Amino acid sequence: MESGIVVWRDNQFGARYAKIWRVNTPQLPRLILRFPDHQHSDLPLHPGMSRLCRDPDFDRGLMVAREGSRSLIDFCLDARGLWLHVAEGVAGVHVNGRPVRSLALLRAGDSIHCEGVEMCVGEEGGRAAQELPAFSASDAQARQPVPVLRGLCGSDHGRALPLERTLKIGGKQADIVLEGQQGILAQIHCQQAQVWLEVLNAGHQVQLNGESVALAELRHGDQLAFAPGSRYLLEAPGKSASALAAAQKPATAVSQPEAGHNLPPHRWQVPWLLLAAILSAATLAALLWFGVK
Repeated sequence: MESGIVVWRDNQFGARYAKIWRVNTPQLPRLILRFPDHQHSDLPLHPGMSRLCRDPDFDRGLMVAREGSRSLIDFCLDARGLWLHVAEGVAGVHVNGRPVRSLALLRAGDSIHCEGVEMCVGEEGGRAAQELPAFSASDAQARQPVPVLRGLCGSDHGRALPLERTLKIGGKQADIVLEGQQGILAQIHCQQAQVWLEVLNAGHQVQLNGESVALAELRHGDQLAFAPGSRYLLEAPGKSASALAAAQKPATAVSQPEAGHNLPPHRWQVPWLLLAAILSAATLAALLWFGVK
């Protein structure tokens, strides 16, 4: 998304002109904070700062902090992403089971624990689909970058599973083995540079960025939870390269004259400071060479 900043200036001849900086501003994601095991309603995370403090109406609860009051944790959403800031002196804040003392970068699907309350970062609107798209055999053979499913915790922590073929999740015969499960519970398809999650067992819940889905298209950075303590991150090469390049593109300045005014032609400006320095150096050299004996 492209936006602009306009600044009006006066030149040395009194004519006004406009200087426009065109800036590529990345579109911010629409994120929401869910409370799975609590009576709290969902909290939309708008651009800017969202501050949470203790809720006096609950034994263990959080609420939006009022202006001027002290908060426990702050959520900041900007062009860099979603950041979690822990106030000084607050302990017991965890993200995906790991303690956070000051600052952490969050993604959709992250689980946060604070004051005994579990929160999950999700996406507004949901991602559930109705049916798988039809893939042609010719397009499936086209050479494409191979996405990777990387384990974030559990027995597959740090393990990278390339999605070169359909990935199966379930019992002992699956690629991702879930303890105490039998048969194939879910599959991940990768064709035509698209990655799809399909849950085969209707009684088994799969969390996509904190939301239970049975069928959904996956994107770069999505987090999947197939069981408690089993969390995976999808890394799709090239999926976020264009967005990153747009966000890091430098601003360009364009000058436009105000209507009714003609800008004067460019004139060569005398470097007075440089000339003064040369003249001072010549004067000192002359004094040293022709000084009074």
